[in-house]
Amino acid sequence: MILNIKLLKPLLYLISQVFKTIVLLRIFAYKVGWLKTTIIKTPVISVGNLTIGGTGKTPVVDFLTKEFQNHNLSPAILSRGYKRKDPNSLKRLRYCEDKNIKPSFFGDEPYLLALNNPKVPIFVGNSRIETSHLAEKLDQPDVILLDDAFQHLKIHRNLNLLLVDAEAGLGNRHLLPLGVLREPENQWKRA
Repeated sequence: MILNIKLLKPLLYLISQVFKTIVLLRIFAYKVGWLKTTIIKTPVISVGNLTIGGTGKTPVVDFLTKEFQNHNLSPAILSRGYKRKDPNSLKRLRYCEDKNIKPSFFGDEPYLLALNNPKVPIFVGNSRIETSHLAEKLDQPDVILLDDAFQHLKIHRNLNLLLVDAEAGLGNRHLLPLGVLREPENQWKRA
């Protein structure tokens, strides 16, 4: 068993370095324009993190949604709808319009956001570009909030909010699969 752990750590380190290289190449490709970032008409705020797991992204999106509404602004929320039944579809939910939707249809977090903000349109889909265009077409929001989108560089954002778990921090500061980082910690500078 001890021998296996001694062999496993260098292998995980090697895989994490390959992962890091791929992540940095992708970020570089967006930075130099090899991969396209789309700018939409509506201001975009992204709430995300550098690590896997929960850091309170959805509660922060919920807070921001309520704050915008308190200031007579109309937000729309975009999410991938993690663990929803049909992950390849594009959907819109306003709880005040349809209270019969099941959480599995949209995913737990978008459903919770819809319950807490019944008049706010929630869009789920794999493409933040498509969902943002649909939001602009159907609802003309004043601001678009992206839940868990720090690594989603395809859409331009006017503000990146980066959350860090106050207790766990950045873990062992290694990228997946050796650690919990989705990208190198110095990428905080995009926030």
